[in-house]
Amino acid sequence: MSGKGATVTVMYPRTENSTFNVDYYTSTHMALVWKAWSKFGLKSYIVTKCTEDAPYTYTVAMEWESLAAFGKAAAEPSSKEVMDDVPNFSSEKPVVVTGDVIDRS
Repeated sequence: MSGKGATVTVMYPRTENSTFNVDYYTSTHMALVWKAWSKFGLKSYIVTKCTEDAPYTYTVAMEWESLAAFGKAAAEPSSKEVMDDVPNFSSEKPVVVTGDVIDRS
């Protein structure tokens, strides 16, 4: 571990028929994520709308105390509620990328 924290990036693929309800995502889903995971080391998040030529429609970059903290949160029963909520806003299964922060400004 780097000691500088970790990031978990969740990306929602863009397909010909993909749908994404950004209002639900920002008002309901991310509140659920915060409630479920902040006590385990989720420090912040940033939701981004991707450009039309990107392979993803939206992404969220979550800052964590460590990858171990994310792992602990993901193992909790509350994570099932978070994951089960995805079909309420996205027609696509998200892609998740994790990593240790190695530098920051």
